[in-house]
Amino acid sequence: MRNHASAAHPNHNELTGLQLAAWLETCVKEVLSKEPEGAAIEVKRLLRSIREEVLSAEDIPPIKTAIATLPEDLAHSLLRTAFGMYTDTKLNANIRNNILFLAPIIWVVCSEDSKYDIGLKYGSFSVNGEVSRSKLARDFLTLVSGLAYLSQNEIEIEINSSLDLLLSAHNGWNNFQNEPSPARLLQSFIPESGKIPNGVLGKYIETLTTCKIGNGYGVSATAELIYDNLINRWQDVHILKFIRLTSNSQIISRLQFDTCQSQYKKLAKRLINQSINPNAKLALEFINNFPAKNLGKITSDSRFQSILKRENS
Repeated sequence: MRNHASAAHPNHNELTGLQLAAWLETCVKEVLSKEPEGAAIEVKRLLRSIREEVLSAEDIPPIKTAIATLPEDLAHSLLRTAFGMYTDTKLNANIRNNILFLAPIIWVVCSEDSKYDIGLKYGSFSVNGEVSRSKLARDFLTLVSGLAYLSQNEIEIEINSSLDLLLSAHNGWNNFQNEPSPARLLQSFIPESGKIPNGVLGKYIETLTTCKIGNGYGVSATAELIYDNLINRWQDVHILKFIRLTSNSQIISRLQFDTCQSQYKKLAKRLINQSINPNAKLALEFINNFPAKNLGKITSDSRFQSILKRENS
């Protein structure tokens, strides 16, 4: 019909009533009334179970195995359906609990595009003032560890807020105990690629470096594991920002403490192998070899200034 009698294509055919009736009969037989086959029927049965059964942790392993074998398009459809059901404000509590079991399993097998699609739907709820659905959508993304798939505007706002919370905890009373929670929140918004909006990139590197080198009393041991995980995602765009922190007053004030000096030099040494930029490597090696007691004055060294100029050329 599309190729030979559609107005979308130039053609010389005239569609008669009998031809239309014949094509309609074909559509009814081959599409509308035909039962789905293979994986499609399994998805249909799974959705019925989600709506009608009471699932427990013991029921999940075989379902997980089946979901892992789904074609990409069906996995995407299942994710969209599960998300749509979960964000229905009138959804039965039992159905919502069933989705809690299955959503992380479905999420893992879906493509990146599918995940970003869900992030955009959350953004749509937010900008349209659908407060209840927006909250449920955020809960869903938190459940599947998918907050990093929000839209760029949402991500920038969330990362900026998380950085404020982390820095406040770091500078506050009992920081070693209070840092892990905001650090985990920040981590939830950072994708494995490490890529974040440019608007918060500088603040991100400064805050993470500040917390990683710690204060005169050391570093929060639990939070440091999270900092290391995030720093492992740094690429040259992040590392070049780190190098520029040698002239940052907040960092310089920390470098009066022996523990901070040691941590800063260790971080620079670690980043040498992580960088692929020759000038960045040179700058990091210079920081690593510079006398620890004088780190706060490294930017006044003409040799280091020469490296920085070369980096900008």
